[in-house]
Amino acid sequence: MATAPLTVIPEKQTPHEQGEVIFRERPFAPILFALLFGGSALALLLIPIVHQLHPDLKPLQTVWPYGLGAGFAFMLFLLFRGTVTALFRDSNWLLRASEKGLAVKFRSYRNHRLPEEDDCVILIPREAVLGLTIQQEKREVIDNFADNADRKFNTATRTDTHISLLVTLSALEIPALERHLNAERKRRITTRTGSFIVKHYPVTMEGSDRLKITWSSPESRIHPKITEAAEILNRLFPGRLRYSEQERPMVRQPGKEADAQIVQLAREGGMIAAMEMARAVYGCDLTQAKQKVDDLLAQEERSADSDRNR
Repeated sequence: MATAPLTVIPEKQTPHEQGEVIFRERPFAPILFALLFGGSALALLLIPIVHQLHPDLKPLQTVWPYGLGAGFAFMLFLLFRGTVTALFRDSNWLLRASEKGLAVKFRSYRNHRLPEEDDCVILIPREAVLGLTIQQEKREVIDNFADNADRKFNTATRTDTHISLLVTLSALEIPALERHLNAERKRRITTRTGSFIVKHYPVTMEGSDRLKITWSSPESRIHPKITEAAEILNRLFPGRLRYSEQERPMVRQPGKEADAQIVQLAREGGMIAAMEMARAVYGCDLTQAKQKVDDLLAQEERSADSDRNR
């Protein structure tokens, strides 16, 4: 039986279905960062006022260092304020689920400054959802916080747990989706001083027929949690949900398998983790590791473009 085609539209054109459940990105680190620096700035700014009321307090007799610290903390708060406020906008969501199907937004909130008219939402009709898989993956990665008192690079590792939702689709739809996902990675934010993009992509392709949404990882976290999401998805798509667990040890020798792991880490938003793995595998410094990751990403994009043009 033929399935309805998928549609890719701008976020503002996403239909709101009755009874739909919305899943949003809710990482803890940006919120903590904003509270820390915003609170520090406020506390330091209050010190001169306390000094005026109680000039006899010895620790406050020299107030200019506190004012300087407050200014610095406030500047950092302003620098990241846009990203934090983007967390709480209505446009910050990755998945909408209803009885009619799924809407998947593949643009991260971290790239909220990209044009709103860009196509970044995939509408998947109910009949096009061939299967849903909750995948728990344990990955061995370089431990950035290992004992490193002598400031020499070490290869101590830790195991991170990544939880993803895989949406199985018709293979006929995949080439079109790949074109949109690759176009998203090439878009850049233009400012007066240049252009850039935050390399955070919580939605990627997995294999030849599955769309992968990273639900929980060191770089990404979606609310509600996967256990609650599983109950909701099982109710909306009975009989289509299953579970999968796997372990992925880190490849320590250069080669296609190691390069593939580095690229996957970078694609899922773990640019720092990808650079650390490149350092461990290729024995290079941080600058060379970043260049290596960028080269591998560019090489993959060239290969994908070549395959589509055949």
